[in-house]
Amino acid sequence: MQYQYVVSAHKSSSVVAAVSGSFVSSTEQNLIVARGNRLQVFRQHQDTLELLGEHSVNGQLHHVEFFQPLDRSTGLLLIVSSKQQFAVVSWDVTQRVMVTESTGGFNERTGRSGTRTLVAVDWQSRVFAISAYQGIVHVFPMGKTTTDELLFAVQQEEHGGILVPEYLKSSGSMVMGRGKRGKSREHTARSSDIHGVSALYVDELKMVDMCFCRDAQSPQIAVLYEDADMARRIRVYEVARVRGELQMVPQRSYVVGSSGSRLVAMAGGAVLVLGHSHLSICEMDGSSRSMALGSTDVCDVCWVDERQRERLLLADSSGSLTLVAFGKGANSEPSVSRLGSIPVASAISYIADGCVFIGSHCGDSLLVRLLTQPVLLDPTEQISGVLSRPGGVRENSSYVQPLQSFANLAPIVDLCVVGQGPGQGQKVAGSVVACSGLRNTPALRVVRNGVAIASIAGLEAHGILRVWALTTAETPSISSSGGMDVDSSFPGRRVLVVASMAARTVVLGWTESDGSDDAVEMAELEPCGWITDEPTLAAAAVSDGFAVQATASALLLLDSSGNRVYQWAPEKKPGAISAAAVYGHQVAVAVGSTVFYVEVHGSQLKCVSTCDLPSDVACIDVHAWDVGRPSTHIAVGLWGSDAVGLLSVPDLMPALDLALPGDGGLPRSILQCTLGATRYLLVGLGDGRLHHFALQPSDANRECLSVGEHKCVTLGTHPLSLTPFVNHGSLSVFAASDYSAVLFAAGDGDSRRPARLMYANVDATDIACVAPISGSMAFPDALCIVSLGRLWIGRPDPVQNLHVRTHALPAWAEPNRVAFNQSVYALATIHTIDQDSPALPWGPKALGTNAQDPMQNGKPDEFGRVSILDAQTMDVLASLLLDPFESPLSLCAATLECATGSLRSVFVLGTSVVLPGEDDARKGRVLLLHWDENAKRLSIVGSFATAGSVYAVVGFRGMVLAAVANRLLLLGWQKRRVPPLGSASQVSEHVFVAPDPDHELVAFCSQQTQIASLSLSVAGELIVVGDILASVSLYRYEALPTTFSQGSDSKDEPAVRHRLVPLARDASGVWTTAVSAVPAPLPQNHSLLLPPIIEEEAGGDGGSSAGNRQGIPSYSQAFPGPTCERYLVADAYHNIIRLVCTQSEQQAADGANIQEHRLAVEGRWHLGDQINVIRTGSLVMDIPDPEFPDYFRPLLLFGTLNGAVGVIASVENGKLGRILDRLQINMAHLLPTPGLWSYDRWRAYTSDKRDCESFGFLDGDLIEGFLDLSPETQQLVFSGGGALLLPEKKNQIERLRKMDYWSSFSRVEGEADCRCLAQFSVSDIALRENVSLDFVKRLVESLTRLH
Repeated sequence: MQYQYVVSAHKSSSVVAAVSGSFVSSTEQNLIVARGNRLQVFRQHQDTLELLGEHSVNGQLHHVEFFQPLDRSTGLLLIVSSKQQFAVVSWDVTQRVMVTESTGGFNERTGRSGTRTLVAVDWQSRVFAISAYQGIVHVFPMGKTTTDELLFAVQQEEHGGILVPEYLKSSGSMVMGRGKRGKSREHTARSSDIHGVSALYVDELKMVDMCFCRDAQSPQIAVLYEDADMARRIRVYEVARVRGELQMVPQRSYVVGSSGSRLVAMAGGAVLVLGHSHLSICEMDGSSRSMALGSTDVCDVCWVDERQRERLLLADSSGSLTLVAFGKGANSEPSVSRLGSIPVASAISYIADGCVFIGSHCGDSLLVRLLTQPVLLDPTEQISGVLSRPGGVRENSSYVQPLQSFANLAPIVDLCVVGQGPGQGQKVAGSVVACSGLRNTPALRVVRNGVAIASIAGLEAHGILRVWALTTAETPSISSSGGMDVDSSFPGRRVLVVASMAARTVVLGWTESDGSDDAVEMAELEPCGWITDEPTLAAAAVSDGFAVQATASALLLLDSSGNRVYQWAPEKKPGAISAAAVYGHQVAVAVGSTVFYVEVHGSQLKCVSTCDLPSDVACIDVHAWDVGRPSTHIAVGLWGSDAVGLLSVPDLMPALDLALPGDGGLPRSILQCTLGATRYLLVGLGDGRLHHFALQPSDANRECLSVGEHKCVTLGTHPLSLTPFVNHGSLSVFAASDYSAVLFAAGDGDSRRPARLMYANVDATDIACVAPISGSMAFPDALCIVSLGRLWIGRPDPVQNLHVRTHALPAWAEPNRVAFNQSVYALATIHTIDQDSPALPWGPKALGTNAQDPMQNGKPDEFGRVSILDAQTMDVLASLLLDPFESPLSLCAATLECATGSLRSVFVLGTSVVLPGEDDARKGRVLLLHWDENAKRLSIVGSFATAGSVYAVVGFRGMVLAAVANRLLLLGWQKRRVPPLGSASQVSEHVFVAPDPDHELVAFCSQQTQIASLSLSVAGELIVVGDILASVSLYRYEALPTTFSQGSDSKDEPAVRHRLVPLARDASGVWTTAVSAVPAPLPQNHSLLLPPIIEEEAGGDGGSSAGNRQGIPSYSQAFPGPTCERYLVADAYHNIIRLVCTQSEQQAADGANIQEHRLAVEGRWHLGDQINVIRTGSLVMDIPDPEFPDYFRPLLLFGTLNGAVGVIASVENGKLGRILDRLQINMAHLLPTPGLWSYDRWRAYTSDKRDCESFGFLDGDLIEGFLDLSPETQQLVFSGGGALLLPEKKNQIERLRKMDYWSSFSRVEGEADCRCLAQFSVSDIALRENVSLDFVKRLVESLTRLH
């Protein structure tokens, strides 16, 4: 069975909720932010937020409330999920984790779901209420009580070290208390205990909001609802215990405006009602008063003073932050003050000292400070959502000062994968350009993996083989890269760049002075003591301002002026020095097979010891394990063998001998270093492979090393050059080759959770070598790089998984679609602008096809626009404004081909035209936009009129597929039969209407689909169509020979009749949001995807008799072949479905009815977020893993509504998928998460029609967390906690291992059989799969490199 591995490359960044309070400690204010299924706890440190912890829960967070009982010094969190679950959690100070106090659910089998879930907590923490169903309010009492009064229980049971809580159901709901591991003991009542649940029925069916009134002796709930006349009213209920039961007793009622949408509890029991343009205050005596607020909707509110509740912050839908101050008098009028502009907020929370957190779904989240005096805004600054009003109206001052920004990609409506540059191969990773942002903060986000190097300066220099950079001064110190860190207080520094060529050496340099902002100029040094008539083998700055140069003839010691101070050459064995390395005052040189250890003593070079090796030395290194300390070993690699080893310093005795596994290879670069807390020996070979050995020092003597983990990866095809450098405070290793990478340690790096060695690809190719520049003030944290005949200085990005670069757009330019054309290396975006938006110039003066007044034939509400951007700089090259009432809907890049010519570098645009008085589009267009890179010219070279909206377009075999309403059109580029009407015309400086004089866009064929086709995906000759309501349909393209050319009388074109044949469809009726074809497995992996046949279950004839006897499908029916076409479907209920087409070639040839043949379901999984787009591509460099070759193929990327970028990889090895599934189940059941919610319920497939278990998918976010566990916890998870006992007989274990894989089936809709792996219980992976813990760790570590 083929699994789909789903993992987040960039987790959801949209803020669901934000609250603040004393959660971690009673002496500080904490901020708690909910994003997706994660809870983040922050502490404010000066003007920034410091992350204290991040916890994932088994559910999509819907609501978070902070409350603090009177008997607690710290507060509690009430969290509610989207699947009717709640939990009360607290913070454990000692372990820095969240602890579940109470948990449960409020699911009603017979209830009708409301428009949204409402949550309210009593101001004295006596009770909280949740309303998720029409006319039902679930009330949960809290607080200390006697044991007899408790309406819940927790059964604790020892089951292999696993606590199994038992839910008690009450009124269709489930409530349970906190569980702890260990033996059962008496329950002590706490203020966080939940004493049961009451499902109370009210008359209000359409509830809009609710809150608990403050300063009331008994809990009172104010409910805002809409009656049958669509009028908004407020009714206040009192929660009272009547005859031993909780009831809601009506107290008072109010009539408010029809736009009232939010309730806020005020001091004294009053209730504040916020509407579209006004606010109303409802007093306890039944009176109310109103005042104008402004024509905008309130998104969220928070109190500046929580106890007094006199100042309220409002964030509205236009991106404004407003302060409402309430007077202390009974008749005092509130004052409203606008503070400034912010991103449209989804949650705001006041922390302390005037700092407010602005959480957003539409743009970046911010930490801002409220000022008492306004600050003037820079008029030259670009328009952004933080510093400008909606519509581009600029404000002069603001009371809001941004302090810290948090990148947010939500909502991702479309994305495309951009290559590194024209002509780059597939091995280089690309980047993702996403359309994100809404309202006043639209943007294009560039997301990429690895390390980008920003070029600072450079010059042409051909023939450089190696380079070193060193800084000389009076008081330098050893840096972690082996160079010299220079005291910044020294007034002058001299930076030298030593470039070695085939027959000579060039020494370049510049001088820096403190306090000088003058640009530095690199120049070649005058003739001095440096040897320049032969190549250099090593160079570095050493102590006391000296520098060391190693050449084939001698070892030199030079002063800071370049004068030669001392010269050393080997005496016992004269000859050319073949290899050398320098670190601090230590030098290692090799002459043939003899190694010399030399030290710098004052102004002399002294040979300390020598040793002879069996072969000539190919590479040598003398870096220290610990920064700032002298080296204790010398690493050497030998010519003509696969041997590498370590020599102890200073006696040069053999300390460790290693042989490179596999087919060996010639070592060309060797490095000893410490990454994280692990010592590594890195060996770069001449064929681009890299071996890394993890060395473990003994407890008695840390210099006595043994080999631990070993791994070999292929980075490139050229010899590797390994160089250590400091990247933003942490040590990393640059592996330079034709495809370079940066090695770094990921993780904490302590003894319990050792750091992992990770690889980050570099965005530059063909790098020969690098050298870190230490101590330079002009180029801090920079590298000197040699690549492609150029010597340049660049500054690398911080080493992290993903980098997000934002290109802000004007508020009127929300991007809807984006496409990338590799041939011209350009992007195209489409967006719709409002008629009230100013005509701000976005790029050149191209305003569209209508050169006159675009509103002369009417006044449309919106205008469509398409823009061409440079893929590297994101500069707008040309823009085109569409005709009135025409909106752009779809976009793609394609190449059109025909017998008489082809059209490349073309963008295909699909539009719709909705005229006044029409409910739906009756016509549209398919436009061909050709971008001429040389002339910087955008031309409309072809168009095709359609009878409806063009919802999707995609390139297909030199043609274009277009989804028009409920039809599928196949358009082609064909020789023109009649001349075009009119001649070419220029619309603006860069935009032309120039129909091709020889060719035109025509329809080859069409095929009716279902209701409305919104998405397309192609794989070979198959086409999958995603429908708005009718799930997906599958079609096959056929080109049949005929006696004449279709649509043309030219004899130059082949006679072909095109046809789209329906094959199968999915009858589940889901609302499709994205579809994609899954690439077929590699041929060498086909046999690994089928389980072995079991004789007693399969029978001699392939399993038909066994299938009938046991009531399960036969073996041949159970598994669709690996070559069957598979498709991924994302629906509006946040699920992912994998479908498979099992129709044979003969059935397709016979024309099987699409209504009779259905796509079978091979997998279902609940993601918890809506996928809007799925694209083929990868974010990482393809680094083959010899242990798991081509088993994990990250071929699909997706973007979600909440700003997540994910990777979907196919696991093309059945056994590895089975191991990962067992690991996933063990982690889900053995490792509790905050809330103690069920993982199976979280990932279960959910829709409005059915709920069923998930299968066929692997949760990468959960599985990769295995590497972050302590070794003891990893062993516990791997062994299944000792909960499963298997027979000791080997044949029975093997039989169970096979049976678990294929003998469990379940029926799904209609006649489709679900081929799934059984839902295992917790199991011992070692016994069931015959693998070791180290193997599982290597397997998971290989998966982390997919993103």
